[in-house]
Amino acid sequence: MLGMDVDCSLDLAGEDEDMWIDAFLDWLESQHLYFGGAGQVSGYICANGRYDSVTQVQRQLLHDWLSAQRYIKNVVLSPLNNAWYADQA
Repeated sequence: MLGMDVDCSLDLAGEDEDMWIDAFLDWLESQHLYFGGAGQVSGYICANGRYDSVTQVQRQLLHDWLSAQRYIKNVVLSPLNNAWYADQA
C-alpha cells in the first residue's frame, strides 16, 4: 500500500482557512484519497480503498491541484512510499 507525505504553506487564517481545508478534503475525496495530518497542510495522503495505493497519476494530479491554488506556497510531495513501513517502497 503506497502513499505519500505532503507539505505546503497555506496563506489563510480563520474561516477562510477552514473553507479551504474543506475544499481540499472534498477534492481529495473525489480522487479517492484520504489525508491524515495536523496544522495547515502537512500530513500523509493514502488511497481510500483498504488495500489500494496512491498512483503516480494521483500524485501528479495532487501536485498540480495544490500548485494552482493561489493561497498555497512551497508544495512538497514525497515520492510514493510504503504506507505501513516508511523505509520500504
